[in-house]
Amino acid sequence: MRVKIADCLGICNGVRRALDIVEQALDACENNILYVYNEIVHNTFVINELKKRNVIFVHSVDEIPDGASVVFSAHGVSRDVEAAAKEKNLRVFDATCLLVKKNHRAVEQAFAENKRIIFIGKRTHTECVGTIGRVADGYCYIVENEKDVDLLPDFDDEVIVVTQTTLAMCDVENISSLLDRKYKNIKHLGGICFATYDRQNAIIKLAKECDLILVAGSAASSNSCRLVQIAEKCGINAQLIDSVDDVKNIDFSSYQCVGITAGASTPQEKIDELITFVQGI
Repeated sequence: MRVKIADCLGICNGVRRALDIVEQALDACENNILYVYNEIVHNTFVINELKKRNVIFVHSVDEIPDGASVVFSAHGVSRDVEAAAKEKNLRVFDATCLLVKKNHRAVEQAFAENKRIIFIGKRTHTECVGTIGRVADGYCYIVENEKDVDLLPDFDDEVIVVTQTTLAMCDVENISSLLDRKYKNIKHLGGICFATYDRQNAIIKLAKECDLILVAGSAASSNSCRLVQIAEKCGINAQLIDSVDDVKNIDFSSYQCVGITAGASTPQEKIDELITFVQGI
């Protein structure tokens, strides 16, 4: 059995920056207790390791004591969260991915200019919640799939489209094409990030050579799940691997070539662990 490694995989610059900011915040905390609003990145191993170091993950500013230190996750937060943190006099370390910040600025500017805003993404994902939370409630129209496009009102004025950074390219392209047909005056600002784009192209290439692909990543990671979906659309069996334990029950006897890739929030040590295990079979 051959083992092929994707050309591009693993932690992206945005995740690395977020983890570096957590380290800086831990060093700056006098009582060595640090709060993080939402998961800093969507990876089980990373979260569990940080919990061992007195990092407390919360989903509400109300859970944080007044005057404490908090890190905003790489996925970004709403204006209401920022205001609540200021009211509680929290020391804020902002780890929001710079490309997500770009999307924030795009929707804020569109809102200020009274333009229509459409956000392509998963409405429950923390990046979506944070981005649409940069403007007034109900101002952004969320599109999760092609059917949602039919439910959108007709607009004659300019429409601004912003996309969640971790979606599958093919899904966004299909939705964008439908939006272009529906609206005459439309502008696409902010889309899939470079890291997501490169990793998705790499798995498409990998799918041409392998009959099984293992994706190192956690179920909460949108970009990792998209990699599995893309491989499956290419007709290849793919499995999401949170740890080596997830591999031990796979029967490799019927596979000639196994590909390995990883989501943008998967640390290198977990990738190396998976590669070493599979190569040893």
